[in-house]
Amino acid sequence: MRSVERTARTVEEAVSEALEELGADRSAVEIEVLDEGSKGLLGIFGARLARVRVTLKSEPAVAVGATADSAEGEDAPTAAGDVPAAEPVPEEKRLTRTEALDKACEFVRGVATRLGIDVDIETREAEDDIVYVDMSGERVGLLIGRHGQTLDAIQYLANVVANRNCTGRLRLVLDVEGYRVRRQATLTHLAERMARKAVEEGRKTVLEPMNALERRVIHMALKDHEAVTTYSEGEEPYRRVVIAPKG
Repeated sequence: MRSVERTARTVEEAVSEALEELGADRSAVEIEVLDEGSKGLLGIFGARLARVRVTLKSEPAVAVGATADSAEGEDAPTAAGDVPAAEPVPEEKRLTRTEALDKACEFVRGVATRLGIDVDIETREAEDDIVYVDMSGERVGLLIGRHGQTLDAIQYLANVVANRNCTGRLRLVLDVEGYRVRRQATLTHLAERMARKAVEEGRKTVLEPMNALERRVIHMALKDHEAVTTYSEGEEPYRRVVIAPKG
C-alpha cells in the first residue's frame, strides 16, 4: 500500500497535504500521527512541525482532485471537493468499470453537444488507477474556461456519473487537447519563481486559490526543495498554497 509522510504547522494541515499528494479523501486512507508538533515558547523558540504518515487502503475512494493534490494529497480529479459516495446498489445491478467509463464519456459528449461543440473522446489508463479522458475537436477550447474552471466542473460531474453504480471506483481526469500538460508546466514555473521570491524576501508567499489538482502540482514541484516548504490553507473553493522559507 502506498503511503506518504508530510510535515506542517498542525496535524490537520499535514494530513491535508498528504491527502493532496495521494489524491485521496479521508475515507480511503489510514492516518498515523508521528509527531503532534509544538508551538514552542512564544510560538517561536523550540517550535516543532507536526508530522503524519498517511497510507492508502486497499481500495481508494474517489477523490477530486490530479494528482493530482494527489500529490499532496489534497490534490484529486475535481475542482470543488470529493466526489460524493454513491448510494448502495445491489451487486447484480452495478456497472462494470468499462460500462461506467462509457457512461461518463456519454455524459461528457452530451454536455459538449448542448454547448454546440462536437468532440472526439479518447481514454487512456494512467498510474494510480486514474483514467484520462482526452477531448479534441473544433471549438473544444470553450470547454476549458478560465484557468480550467469549466473543465474542472465537467470533470467533477463526470466522476459522479461514473461512480454512481460502479462495481469499483473510477478516477477520471478530463483534458482538452493537452491543456492539463500545458497548465502543469505553467504551474511548475510559477512554483519555482514564487519559491525564489520567498527565499529572497525571507517571508512566505501565498498563491491564488487553486483546485486540488493544481495545488498538487505546486506541492510536487517543491517537495524536494532545499529552502522552502509548502502547505495549503483556507476552505474550498478559496483554498490556496503557501510557500514558506525553511528555518
